[in-house]
Amino acid sequence: MKRFFEIVIALKSAVGLCFTGAMFFLLLVAWVLGMESLPVSYIVSLLVISIIGGSLQVVAYTDLLIKHMPYTRRMLIFIIPFFIVLVAIAATFEWFPLWQAGAWLIFAGIFLAIFVAVSVGFEIYFRIAGKRYDGLLGQYRRTREEQKGEKNG
Repeated sequence: MKRFFEIVIALKSAVGLCFTGAMFFLLLVAWVLGMESLPVSYIVSLLVISIIGGSLQVVAYTDLLIKHMPYTRRMLIFIIPFFIVLVAIAATFEWFPLWQAGAWLIFAGIFLAIFVAVSVGFEIYFRIAGKRYDGLLGQYRRTREEQKGEKNG
């Protein structure tokens, strides 16, 4: 039961973050294009993407379901099904003219650019956080050694 709740909490967080990020991006694009309103279908499609994308993130990037897997393989477990889902949703909700090959190439290019940017962003964040935690761990160990020295001395 504990594992079930860990998965539910991870899903809730991932889906919420995906939806918030997707809505921010949609609103930014709408603002740049001068749109004053958004069709409900756009918001529904982003909700579906967020639920599926958040679920794929939990499967691919956490140890809750898959343990001990190289990061590059985790990326493939995420990117391939997520791209297929995005293609299906783009076609279903007619995000762009489906018969234009150029539109599909732009779509794929934007997808890859965003994926690379987000991946690099997370890598930088985890490196910075790792260095910070290493520093905190070193400080903790020094404090413990000093405390032991005071007790023995």
